Amino acid sequence: MSLTAIGGDRAGPAMRGRRELDLGHLRRQCLDDEALAAELLTRFRAEARAAARRLANADRLSASAGAEVAHRLRGAALGIGAFAVARAAEAVEVRARAVAGRDPGAALAMAAAVVALCEAVARATAEIDGLGRSGAPSRGSPPAAPPGPGRSAGAPDERRKVGLSAFAGLD
Repeated sequence: MSLTAIGGDRAGPAMRGRRELDLGHLRRQCLDDEALAAELLTRFRAEARAAARRLANADRLSASAGAEVAHRLRGAALGIGAFAVARAAEAVEVRARAVAGRDPGAALAMAAAVVALCEAVARATAEIDGLGRSGAPSRGSPPAAPPGPGRSAGAPDERRKVGLSAFAGLD
């Protein structure tokens, strides 16, 4: 996947208005490691869809569990530059905490926020799928990053550990 070829270096404010993902942010977060970026996008796509499904079935979740799912999704979205998803997840989190606090109008507001979050996730994951059609693997695990300076083939990549930690517990 070439993040530069799909707008990574040119993702200024005007482009961000048209894209669901800030690929320049993702590139910087991954220290230009395109294999890591592909892996993060693949994991985000799966985990964001799963989190949206869980929240859409919020009647099966406690309000505090819904707030936790939204909070984790927000963190993962911020990590990859899916800022619209992060804002929508934050709105769900705030409303879920209000429901937990017994605010009588919060349940309806939370339902509307969940719908908006599901729409944001659908747009972001569609964009990720589109990146796959432009040359990146769109399904399954992306190839592991080749050893770089200071890394041996068997040594764990600390950047990969840090980047993937944002997804812990999203499911």
